[in-house]
Amino acid sequence: MEMKDIMRELEEKLAKAKTQKKDWESKKKFWTEAVNTADRELSILEDDIGNMEMMIEAAKGIHHTYKDDRPEKAKKETKKEEVKEEIDPKHRKAMVLQINQYDNVTNRWKTQRDAAKELATDQSTLCKFMKLSKDVQIQRKGYALVWQY
Repeated sequence: MEMKDIMRELEEKLAKAKTQKKDWESKKKFWTEAVNTADRELSILEDDIGNMEMMIEAAKGIHHTYKDDRPEKAKKETKKEEVKEEIDPKHRKAMVLQINQYDNVTNRWKTQRDAAKELATDQSTLCKFMKLSKDVQIQRKGYALVWQY
C-alpha cells in the first residue's frame, strides 16, 4: 500500500467517526431532555397529588355529611380538650415551599438555608421576605415562600 492509500483510508475512518460522534451527541441530548422533562412532570404530579390529598382532608373536616367513625366517648373528649395546633416560632421540622400565583408548589426545601442557597440570596433576606404577605411576595418576585408544617 502506498502512503496515499493509507491517508485516504484514515480520512474516511475519521469522517465516519465524526459522523457517529454527532449522532451519539444528538441521541444523548434527546434522552437527557426526555429525562429532564419526565423529572419536571413527575415533580408537578407529586405536588398535585399532595395538594389534592390536603384538599380532601380539608373537605372531610369541613363537610357536614362526612361520617365521623370515632365512638361517641372519643368525640366528647376531643371537644372538651380542643387542642389548637401551635405553630413553632422556630419552625422546627417545617419545610419552605415556593408557590406560584396559583398556589401550586414549584419548589420545596428542608431549611431556609437550602432555599437561600438555591435562590442565590442570604438567609436573613429570605427570612424578611417570608414575613411579607403572600400577595406582596408574588408582586415583588413572582412567587411566594411559605412554611409547610
